Amino acid sequence: MKKFLSSRTNVCMILITGIFFLFFALITHWTPASGDDWVYAVGGMWNNPFKQAFTMYQTWSGRYLSELWGFLVAPHKNLWNVLNPLLFTGILLLLVKLSDTRRPVLTALLAMALIFSVGNRLRMQTYTWIMGTTYVLPLFFFLIQIWILKGWLAEDEPPPVGVGDDVLLVRVGLRSAHVGEVELGKSVLVRTVLHAEEA
Repeated sequence: MKKFLSSRTNVCMILITGIFFLFFALITHWTPASGDDWVYAVGGMWNNPFKQAFTMYQTWSGRYLSELWGFLVAPHKNLWNVLNPLLFTGILLLLVKLSDTRRPVLTALLAMALIFSVGNRLRMQTYTWIMGTTYVLPLFFFLIQIWILKGWLAEDEPPPVGVGDDVLLVRVGLRSAHVGEVELGKSVLVRTVLHAEEA
């Protein structure tokens, strides 16, 4: 009986995840590029995206990786049509996984309700605009980071030697994509303190 319930739960999760993915695939496909998306698409199409992102970092926003995301992804709407649904489906699955619940279907439905309950203007900007996703990308990476660290945090045991460094390096690279050099500085400081404690 337990095996039957487990397989039924798996089927429900596959259906929920599939419907969620298809919904985001449709709204992403139907949404035209916004003003910022066009600016980044043209900038990335006709210039070196890495140089363009560096120029924006030096003169405008102070966030190199989110600028690079715009210059690399915005010129390719078909790529965006795949990445956006994958990103949001990944967030949904990570939320369910991190909840560690015995009722994943109910948790997935609740997470979907929360994701869809965001106000219309905010939903339009962050869910469908390419450059609006620079606010969602850090959430995805943060959830991955928590998922990686979950066992260590729950067990109150330090990570094995070397793994903590790798996790912090991932954090430095990915989290700084949105919040800039303040986060980078904090991560380097934490890494330095960890090395001092290991010595």
